[in-house]
Amino acid sequence: MRWHPDRNGGDKAAEAAFATVAHAHGVLTDPEQREVFDRLGARGLERLRDGDPSVRKDWLPPDEEAAEALRRVHDDGDEPWFQSVVSSSIAYVTGHAVPALRRLAAALAAEPELPSVRITATSDASGAALPSGGSTRGSATFMFALSGLSADFGQGAVTHNCARPRFLGMKSTFYLQCEFEAGREIEIEVAADTFTTATGRQGGNRASARFLLSMV
Repeated sequence: MRWHPDRNGGDKAAEAAFATVAHAHGVLTDPEQREVFDRLGARGLERLRDGDPSVRKDWLPPDEEAAEALRRVHDDGDEPWFQSVVSSSIAYVTGHAVPALRRLAAALAAEPELPSVRITATSDASGAALPSGGSTRGSATFMFALSGLSADFGQGAVTHNCARPRFLGMKSTFYLQCEFEAGREIEIEVAADTFTTATGRQGGNRASARFLLSMV
């Protein structure tokens, strides 16, 4: 409430503070991001947004040797330190770790994940999460969480029918505020091939799921 753009008259510092708070709220209310953050911290979130599948709990690649090497490199805490020292030494002595990592890198490079975006919404009055298909009696702010940093994602990448929209961005997290208008059926989505990320391959992004919200 303190840093909300409506209370700060275009103050860029206030907008940045509001975006930071909204981003933190988005992480803490998203089960997957919260779980990754609790285990791996901010660096884990960066890897998740960059499309690194190995940060997800219990994820293993098809190659068992690659899985073992990757787990040791990330050191996500799945085995005691003394066991890690012994098993890592054996792996390097037998020459399996480096070849496994090379195979894993080649597999990931062969089919890199397309950039993606996840849309969520919160009530401007209460800060409560608003589900797609739900309703609100006031204005709402939509958050767009990208899978990586983007230099070309902007309001033009978002298809929407908001009344008097206001757009804010932070390279990997963007916000669209929609003022309340009774009876308006909000539809928001990001079409395919509208933005890229620093780690995204040529060809643009995957389309987002459409977010629907009724203003009543």
